[in-house]
Amino acid sequence: GLLPLRRGGGLVWGGGGRGVVSPGGGRGGGGGGPPPPPAARQADLEAQRHLAETELAAERRRLQAQADTLAQQQALCQQRWDRLRRAGRLLASQRKSLHLHRQQQQATAADLARLKAECDEARRDLTQLRQQLPELEIQAQEAADRLRQAREQLRNSLAEWHDYARQSQQDMQSMLERIQADIDSLHRREHALQVARQEHRLAVAAFRQQIIDWQGQLADMKRTLEHDGSLLERRQAELEAQARQVQATSEQLAHKAEQLDEEHRLAAQRRQEMEQHLADMRAWYRKKLRQLSQGDRVATEPGPDTPTGGPAILSLTGDIEPGDRRLGDLLRCLGLIDEDTLTALLVEARKQRRSLRQALLASGVLTVYQLALIEAGNLDGLVLGPLRVVDRLRTTARETVYRVFDPRAETENRATALLRHLAEGEMLDAVRPDEFRQRFAAMASVRHPHLAATWEVLEIAGRPAALQEWLVGLPSTDWPALAAVPGVWFRLLSQAALGMHAAHEAGLTHGQLTPDAVVLTPEGLVKLRGFGEPPWLREPLPHHHTGSTPQTDTPRSEEAADLAALGRIAEGWLAAAASRRGPRLRPVDERLQSILRRLQAPEDAYPSAAALLDDLDHLSPELPANAEAWNRLLRHVQDQANGETFWRQSA
Repeated sequence: GLLPLRRGGGLVWGGGGRGVVSPGGGRGGGGGGPPPPPAARQADLEAQRHLAETELAAERRRLQAQADTLAQQQALCQQRWDRLRRAGRLLASQRKSLHLHRQQQQATAADLARLKAECDEARRDLTQLRQQLPELEIQAQEAADRLRQAREQLRNSLAEWHDYARQSQQDMQSMLERIQADIDSLHRREHALQVARQEHRLAVAAFRQQIIDWQGQLADMKRTLEHDGSLLERRQAELEAQARQVQATSEQLAHKAEQLDEEHRLAAQRRQEMEQHLADMRAWYRKKLRQLSQGDRVATEPGPDTPTGGPAILSLTGDIEPGDRRLGDLLRCLGLIDEDTLTALLVEARKQRRSLRQALLASGVLTVYQLALIEAGNLDGLVLGPLRVVDRLRTTARETVYRVFDPRAETENRATALLRHLAEGEMLDAVRPDEFRQRFAAMASVRHPHLAATWEVLEIAGRPAALQEWLVGLPSTDWPALAAVPGVWFRLLSQAALGMHAAHEAGLTHGQLTPDAVVLTPEGLVKLRGFGEPPWLREPLPHHHTGSTPQTDTPRSEEAADLAALGRIAEGWLAAAASRRGPRLRPVDERLQSILRRLQAPEDAYPSAAALLDDLDHLSPELPANAEAWNRLLRHVQDQANGETFWRQSA
């Protein structure tokens, strides 16, 4: 078929391999072959005509469609023109509003310029702030650190204030209890005073009645003498009275003579005992000095050219110092040393480039107190009854404390002992000497490994004295941080509770249990000092002392005070360990903390030491012993132990 092609001003019909040129067109060809025959050409023309008519009809329809479209567009243009006129009118009104808007915009632009300038200024400030930001961050961090430290300090301060308030409440409660006890005691005393006043009134009334009776009798006697008596009878009565007075005086003189004889006999017996004690003391000193010289005997053995006997001192090479000569002569005159021993000691002192006094003091055989008494010639001061005085440890207005040697107990491994001798001024009191004897006798009846022993009560120079165990150990105030290890702390508290239980069972209380009264010996025994002592023997404690306890009236309240004091002391072991520098220890088990809290609680406290021991026994199988820490603590005690730590003061 032919396909109409529009080219230039006419149509080009093409198809079938040949071409036909329209009236205004060019040539169509199908490849340059020969022209078709007339019949075929007529058919082609008919086809082309038919196609042209079809094309024309389609073009007409297209033109009609375009005419319709133009009509529609014209109507649309008319609508648009109407809209444009309306838009013009609207535009005129908008121009007016635009003018107003431009004026507002100019004002807004001015504001924007001003705001832009402010923004630029703010941007520059922001840039400066950004430059300062690291320094400000550092300052803020430092301020935060200081704030955190201040909060921590404030928290610690609050904790301390809470502890102080709790302690103050406890002290106030104790003071209220003591005041209540004092009030009850005052009420009892007031009642007793009222009863005594009534009895005194009755006695005064009876005495007045007797005076009235005596006055009546005297009046009767006067009347009798005035009317019936005579001078001879009065003289006879006076002579009889004088005879009776002479008889009474004779009886008194005879009684005094018997007392003087008894006193002379006792004095002779005491002198004999004193002389015996002095002789034993001289032999004891000679033995000690001889043992001191035994180590130097080889160097001082007399050779073939060395004379023996009395001139041995003069045979020393060189002159003897005057002080050494005087001291040696004094020791020989008092019978405290022999010639050979003195020679050996002088030679050894010269070897050591010391005086004889310095050598004796450095050896430990003599103390400064003993040597002072020897130099003063006061041998009686070296003997107190059957005991040998080694040193005087403390002297107060109520007692004197000595370290003594007991030759009677030399084989019992308790020859070194502590002697507490009542002062002479206390003998004027009507009660205290007997109280001293009774209390220390009660202490001597109790023997327990965790209590400082009292061996016996003596009478020396007419005054009572108590012979006690010489403790060698370390008080709890000097214990290291190892005491806070749970196993060690548990063992220390258990031993102290055992000693307190034994004392309470015997009816002995302390009343002022302090940390220095708890002593650990090198053998690993905790010993308590001071149970049962008369309270007036102790020095008054300062008010701020942590171990002080209020004085109570009943034994049960005194036992409770001892238990509370033990709780404060045990808490002090933990506090002292926490304050020391070094590796941090493992915190105490909560069960031990509960025992400690119950010891110090005013309510629900332990009724007795036996209840405390029951809780400790229940806890013992579940708590590790920590033998290593215990052995380290004992080694420290062995290195630092000293027997004079508890009593050494200015004598």
